[in-house]
Amino acid sequence: QDDPQALVDVVAEMTVEAGGTGNCPAYFAEQGINLSQYNTNNTVLDAIALMDHLAYPVYNLFGISYGTTVSLAIMTYYQTHPDAALPPLRSALIDGVAPLEVVTGVDGALTSARNIVRVFANCEADPACGAAYPAIRQGLAELLASLEAEPLTDAAGNEITLDEVIQVLEAATTTQVALAAYLPRMVDELARGETATFQAIAAMRAGEVSAAPAAEPLQSTNPLDVLTLRAAELAAQLQSLATDVNELGETSKELAEAIDEAETVVDLYVGLVDRYLANADPDVRNLYGRQLDALSIIPQLASREAVQYHATLIAEPAGSELRALVGLLTDDEIDAVWAALTDEGDLARLQFVDEVTQVVVRCNTQRPTLNLTEDIESLRSFEAPQLVSAKGLISVASMQVGCELYDVGPLEATAPSTITLDIVPTLVMNGGTDHATPVEWGEVAFETLDNARMITVPLTDHGVTRFSKCAKDIAHAFFLNPEMELVTSCVNGFAPVYILPDDALPGSAAQ
Repeated sequence: QDDPQALVDVVAEMTVEAGGTGNCPAYFAEQGINLSQYNTNNTVLDAIALMDHLAYPVYNLFGISYGTTVSLAIMTYYQTHPDAALPPLRSALIDGVAPLEVVTGVDGALTSARNIVRVFANCEADPACGAAYPAIRQGLAELLASLEAEPLTDAAGNEITLDEVIQVLEAATTTQVALAAYLPRMVDELARGETATFQAIAAMRAGEVSAAPAAEPLQSTNPLDVLTLRAAELAAQLQSLATDVNELGETSKELAEAIDEAETVVDLYVGLVDRYLANADPDVRNLYGRQLDALSIIPQLASREAVQYHATLIAEPAGSELRALVGLLTDDEIDAVWAALTDEGDLARLQFVDEVTQVVVRCNTQRPTLNLTEDIESLRSFEAPQLVSAKGLISVASMQVGCELYDVGPLEATAPSTITLDIVPTLVMNGGTDHATPVEWGEVAFETLDNARMITVPLTDHGVTRFSKCAKDIAHAFFLNPEMELVTSCVNGFAPVYILPDDALPGSAAQ
């Protein structure tokens, strides 16, 4: 945040020069490809043409992520062309909402920060949590400002830094959402110089003790929670680990198969990562690849701490398995794991052509607001600017570099549309910990819809209908009858049950 132009310059060097994307504009020009035509308006026209061609009697719109941008734009087109002969629409469901015509590009850098603050806002809205930790949202901002000035030192002389606290906050709203319930108590204690909950969370993150069960998407058991207590034996005897895991049941199948294929603990770690990526959606693989690529250019990061951080990039239950394995690795094995993870060939296969498409489409829509150097003040004025993540800043810087590289998109911002859409019944679905499109974006879109309902599923990532039976059932019911009242009580089961001051903490930290 201190020197946004320096960050833009580094990203340009990484992607345009070292990454090779500087060769792309000339290649596209040679192929006769007009990048300015890759925009949402043309996608809308293509979609309508396709619907016409298929000639179904009626259509439902269902969009996730950029698909929501297109769905909203289709409805806008219908409303602004009332006399056109258009294919009939019946309903629309938008999930993980990206109203790119309304929100600014730089606003995307606040996604992680907003997800964290929302945990504390929800605590204040919860009767028990709000009573136990009054004004905890403001308390979070004050704690972060205090830690930025100087680290906290507890009664035993242990130092807790701003970075360590932010790592916990980010983990609890990304890959380890079961920890979210502990955050208000942790912040309340740290503000008073107490560290019991912070230490308990550290033990849970290391796999030494188990957190309370999380919501439906994360109910898978982590077999290594118990097995890591025998770390020395397991490191020497992988087959024993395989036997133990097999005894734990069907939920251990992926881990058991990875162990069976591995000849060393290094093989096991890398194998688990490969299995996770093979089963992940392309956008998840792409995000993982970008994050790891950014880490790989700094040689000093080849350390145990780097591998531990790497494990936080992986969602549950694989993330817990990997974090447990880090404790089994020798220093030489750590080096081998890092070398395997950052191998240029492996990193290259994680990058997708759709990343270029995304940059071009975003630039054609949002270029005037994808400027980190000009809009940095909007980030500095956030209620807890310490939470604006490096990943968020790098993402915006990458878009800014891409817009300049491909030279597409308008140079001047236009006023967003003020049209209120009343085309079809619409359901807006948000994930409470969506890493790409925060709840606030769904709320922005909801305000432009006249015949709409909105549901937010707590502690759930991008595209809630991908993650739980609850969200799928709600979506199915809506499409069956878009006008009927929806039963959404299952969503309540995803909300964290906040840990109160007198609640016991897991493990030895509870003593």
